[in-house]
Amino acid sequence: MEKNKIIIRATTVVCVRDDKSVVIASDGQVTLGTSIIKSNANKIRTFNDQKIIVGFAGSTADAFTLFERLEKKCEEFSYNLKSFPNPTSGSFISEISLQQSQNIEYFISNRDGKVVYRKNIFMQNGINKVPFNKNLPLGLYFISMKLENGKVFSDKILFKN
Repeated sequence: MEKNKIIIRATTVVCVRDDKSVVIASDGQVTLGTSIIKSNANKIRTFNDQKIIVGFAGSTADAFTLFERLEKKCEEFSYNLKSFPNPTSGSFISEISLQQSQNIEYFISNRDGKVVYRKNIFMQNGINKVPFNKNLPLGLYFISMKLENGKVFSDKILFKN
């Protein structure tokens, strides 16, 4: 018998992505010490209406803790404010996804921080689009939406010819 025998244990989560698709798979093995106690565990989860897919390798306790922390962070930052087309010559749309209907303060500031446009808007739960069509001087602007809870989400937009 060999006294210095090396024992290698591993778990596998693999992800492959191309332009339009993502595939993620895992080996499903759960070990306790040196014993395999389950060979068909689900190490892959989805959340946020199946928009996010995750796989965790490592101890079960660590996986559940990391998954919960990731889910909370995604909920905290799920508002996803974006404006397009960017750059713009004057017309663009700001889009934000909300978890509940509420009044929003929508404002645009120049690079010096001066508010050049402000509007209060009631938005529904889900995806909301705010069209903007005003001529502003060329340059960089900051679009902000302030929620009822005081959180502010921002995006940048460039006005050019």
